[in-house]
Amino acid sequence: TNEKTQKLYMTSIFERINTGSSKLSSQEVRNAIYSGNITKKLKEDVKDNSFKTLLQGDEKRYSQRCKNEEFLLRLMTYYHIYKQMKNGKTTFIDEDNGSKLSSSKELMLCNFLYYCNENKINYDEYSSKLKVVLNTIIKLDEAAFCTIKRGRDEISSKIHELFAESLVIALMIGTDINISKEKLDQSKFQLWDNKEKYNEFFVSTTDLNNIVKRVDTIKLILNDNF
Repeated sequence: TNEKTQKLYMTSIFERINTGSSKLSSQEVRNAIYSGNITKKLKEDVKDNSFKTLLQGDEKRYSQRCKNEEFLLRLMTYYHIYKQMKNGKTTFIDEDNGSKLSSSKELMLCNFLYYCNENKINYDEYSSKLKVVLNTIIKLDEAAFCTIKRGRDEISSKIHELFAESLVIALMIGTDINISKEKLDQSKFQLWDNKEKYNEFFVSTTDLNNIVKRVDTIKLILNDNF
């Protein structure tokens, strides 16, 4: 639509002039341009206790410049993209003139906010499902989102967004958890040492095919088949 194109254009222009000493983050720009009820709900959803608990080791980083909002938005956005791809869709929504799925994270996050504010994606449905999944993850492991320390068999306090995203999507589509916290940690170590799988999580991270591959890998881990 013209309105959507104008908003994307505004985002691009805003990024170009956003060069001051207190440069706005990408999410702060999105909040300004895609203002609406959904953007307000996103600000409230980051206060969810399960979400805050899963970020607690990396809380300082995610409490700054709307980083937590962008991360939560990412979890729902890529769940939506995964569903579209699994259903053989090439567009963000099912309308003939829907935007094409893209490897641009910035474009995809903007699309999700826009279509939710336009009521073409049911944000409340996604948000409710996500909250249930976050609570499920807490019961498995409060450090489930965390990466591992390089060269050491030790869980870091730093969040690995690609692993977290894939874990969330796998559970949102209905995958069961058939492993323990200890087995999840062990699988992380194995995953980080697996050259082929490592590339899925660290190289071309927003490639559409890699999104599906990562989720499929997490499904294997959760079902103890990795």
